[in-house]
Amino acid sequence: MGKIRLAIFAGFLGVLVFLTVFYLILGSPSTETPPPSTPSVQLGGSLEDNIKLALGEKKGISTEKIDIQFYVSTENQDLIAAGAVIDNRGSVLLFYDSISREVSIYLDAEAENEEIAAAWAICSQITSEWSGKKLVPHGFSKVEDQNAYHFMYVDDYLPEWTKWSMGMAMINMDNQEITWVSSF
Repeated sequence: MGKIRLAIFAGFLGVLVFLTVFYLILGSPSTETPPPSTPSVQLGGSLEDNIKLALGEKKGISTEKIDIQFYVSTENQDLIAAGAVIDNRGSVLLFYDSISREVSIYLDAEAENEEIAAAWAICSQITSEWSGKKLVPHGFSKVEDQNAYHFMYVDDYLPEWTKWSMGMAMINMDNQEITWVSSF
């Protein structure tokens, strides 16, 4: 009986460690308060264009470097959750306030080297098996003795659960094939 309890405890502890590491990798939501000044983002245009303008202004980059992978209304209809890829070598998850036209960045990740940037560029063009939306990849790690990378991705925002839809996958760089590991 003691061994069964120990096995259950070890399993529970393993899940707890996994969730803690995953949370630490994604980070906590930004609590940054935007300045009280009037944003210089131009009014009008499509919602996607407005998100690009606000994100470009916040990060100090051209909107031509920003690809919006998906955007979804949250439980607060004025707040939009969006995923973007920056210059095919970085990813941003953000909340866009359609009233103030400002963004709050939730996740900001960037490729560490050119090999990872190449994998990032490929993965950002892939449509999720689960949501049908383009991936916002991040957290790449090399697979030992293979020309492949494990990576995490976000492919949607689920307003009914107030959470990002995310998962793990692997890309084989030789044939650019994706192996879907999980979605949660």
